[in-house]
Amino acid sequence: MKLDKWARLKRHAALPLAVAAAVLITLVIVDVRSAKGQGTYMAEHLQGDSSVLEDVTVSGAIVDGNHKTSFAWRGSEVSIDTEVYPYARNEWRYRYGYGFYKRIGDYYYSASGNIWGQEYSVTRQENRANRMVNYEHAAASIPVRPIVYKENAADYTNKPDYGLAAIGEEVFFTVVTTKGYKGTNGIYKLAFDPTSPYIPPDERQQSSPIMTFSLDANEDEHTGGIEVLGLESVGGKLALILVKEGALVIEGYSTSGERLGEAKVEPFSLSGRDQSGTNRVNHYESYEAYSNDESGMLSLSFLSNQSARTIVSLDFTENVRLADVTVASIEDDKIKEESEYGYNVRFITFKNGRLYYASVVRESEETEQANIYGIHPIKFMLHVYESGELVYKGELHTDINDDLIRVKNYFDQSFSYDPIEYRNIYDVRID
Repeated sequence: MKLDKWARLKRHAALPLAVAAAVLITLVIVDVRSAKGQGTYMAEHLQGDSSVLEDVTVSGAIVDGNHKTSFAWRGSEVSIDTEVYPYARNEWRYRYGYGFYKRIGDYYYSASGNIWGQEYSVTRQENRANRMVNYEHAAASIPVRPIVYKENAADYTNKPDYGLAAIGEEVFFTVVTTKGYKGTNGIYKLAFDPTSPYIPPDERQQSSPIMTFSLDANEDEHTGGIEVLGLESVGGKLALILVKEGALVIEGYSTSGERLGEAKVEPFSLSGRDQSGTNRVNHYESYEAYSNDESGMLSLSFLSNQSARTIVSLDFTENVRLADVTVASIEDDKIKEESEYGYNVRFITFKNGRLYYASVVRESEETEQANIYGIHPIKFMLHVYESGELVYKGELHTDINDDLIRVKNYFDQSFSYDPIEYRNIYDVRID
């Protein structure tokens, strides 16, 4: 009898506890939902006239495992839209130049092979919700037998995936080469076979070139020669990136291989090629490319040995035209561009006669004491250049630095962010 009474008392006591728990959960949910639009997103104009922002929109997203806040900065106004996830996501966020894959549209691509084997292969895997789908796999085979390896071939070259570009469902490839190669290179239209998760190389359909070009300028050691840095696409056209006879040359092609002219920047030299002159500006071959299909503009950013970026902007609306060359250096004693923990945190474009340069930076170290760079405050900056001169500098203030940083193992080598707990900035773009 006492047991029955005790059971009834427990049931009666559990009811108000359950109600209290439900009320608490509801309050938390309401609090989270109501906080969706309450983050700090405010533009500050630090230098120059903000009217240069009236015709552009700078967008991006601050993301962690629990929510995503997209922002759009135009003029002095900033709008935001927050999505709260129903459960924590540990997504693999694509970042420029990270890992072994190159993301183009809805696919991740990987190019492998070498000149010695005279064969390259390209595989692609579908991208769904920022995840690679490993079981949907297609492959293409590219014979490169016309390219001849020279005994003194230089090792300074980009990864093979720099030679990949896509226009719609069509994918193209060129072999990145240095002056250590001769023979015939080309732009290949890839023929993928999606019928099997894995296709042996000898069974893959071989791809054919839409055009070819000679590397025989490398025969004479006393000339500047020709190097192939990569292939890009913009506005339905292809851009072949070359360094030829001491100049940066961008050749335009249609998807059928028709030549659409070229643009040239000279002098232009690559690091490690020419050691004459200690003060000479040399560029690293691993450029960054930013394309805008709607405007037909392509901007190529080359980091130099003088810690600046030479940014070459090209107009592909008709035939290829050189629109602008700007040497930009945005780092100073207070800020440094983010590089250690994030990639693809820049976007660069040329519009209305101005070069717009958006980037994620961190505050620089103020002392020589050992510090963890990863916990320095994050800033989102915008620099605008006109005729090579800085005409505007602004900052988008956010509350990203309010995240709780739990430092474990106070060593630079072991500190890292957990992408579920800590926010970062992705998907930066200027339109």
